[in-house]
Amino acid sequence: MPRACGPVAASSRRPARLLGLLLALPFCWLGALADARPRDPTVTNTLIAASARTVGSVTAELPTELAPLWQVRVPGTITLPPAVDPSGALIVASTGGITELTPNGTRTFTRSLPGATAASSPAIALDGSRLVMTSNGTLVALSPSGTLQFEHRLPLDPESVLPALVVTRTGSVLVGAADVVLEVAPDGELLARTTIDRMPAAIIALPSQRIIVTTSGDVLRWRAPDPPRRLGTFGGSVHRGVARIGDRELLAVVDRTRLASLALATGTLRVLAVATGFEFSGPPVLTAAGETRVVTSDGVLLGHDRQGQETHRVLLNAPSTRTPQRGRSPVPTPLVMDREDRVAVAWPTKSPMVATADGRLATSEEAECDEPVAIVPLPQRTMAVICASGVVTCLGPPSPSQRK
Repeated sequence: MPRACGPVAASSRRPARLLGLLLALPFCWLGALADARPRDPTVTNTLIAASARTVGSVTAELPTELAPLWQVRVPGTITLPPAVDPSGALIVASTGGITELTPNGTRTFTRSLPGATAASSPAIALDGSRLVMTSNGTLVALSPSGTLQFEHRLPLDPESVLPALVVTRTGSVLVGAADVVLEVAPDGELLARTTIDRMPAAIIALPSQRIIVTTSGDVLRWRAPDPPRRLGTFGGSVHRGVARIGDRELLAVVDRTRLASLALATGTLRVLAVATGFEFSGPPVLTAAGETRVVTSDGVLLGHDRQGQETHRVLLNAPSTRTPQRGRSPVPTPLVMDREDRVAVAWPTKSPMVATADGRLATSEEAECDEPVAIVPLPQRTMAVICASGVVTCLGPPSPSQRK
């Protein structure tokens, strides 16, 4: 029988932290064409954390044993990370529509998007609605049972939609495209609009302002109705989004060769680490103590303190020399870190893995896939591995029967 990945109790050792929404859960993977063609899982996904921890940090604990608990195939191809609601349900966007799975892998619904496909990861609205942008530029809201609540066509280029929706604390939704950022009311009506020169790589909702990071590295502050104001620049291409330390600082992998931080108050840029003979894969994540963790192109998990000194080095699963489908290079899924500083990651054609804070590794051959899209932490120390093929596998501690 499949094992339920049910609700998890808050840890008594550290305060619970809010799970950021995929913009991209989540975990939030940019620049992809918003149509039925498979998207490159190496493009930006930005998770916006509400706490002072970081993008990629979650309240659910990652497992240290990776037994297969259940496996489900959703219709079509998955190219975007899913969303997870407070009950642990997975909302998956694929070329076959929107599918919701319960924590034990039972399908709640699959709803097609007539004449369109999903152009963004799903996001959870404050009222529990499931939100998604489609390839024809429409913002769609579904109820938890899959009933259509509304659909609104937005004034943006549908072929350049940022595949990460940001739900603010007031319930509005931030949507980005090649030259525009929109703020939309919970009912889909347009509240504000601003134009920008470059494609956004990340949008961050702060209480009184919005921060826009472009793919070229510029960092902009937007307070509607005024136009955005430049705060500073990372000085190069931002790879797969940014991490955030509260309202003070952003961290990013720049040109895949530098790990850098930018202070929002002053625009001051600091280079924390430089890659030599390899590349970094962004975005970074942060430990509870504020150290960065970033994975390299040769399969090493590196850690640095706030002064840029290396503090952590763990050899993970070296990238395969086999060429994945469609000729893509072996780029890992964005890192996910839990509140105990465990890190999860997967490479194409390799087993997904979890690394503990002291460097111990757990892997699972049962969830290996050619094109992993994301790893999503779930309740009860479990996690879901999302594959482009449409297969979703839940991993966690083995059941009593599996231990025999």
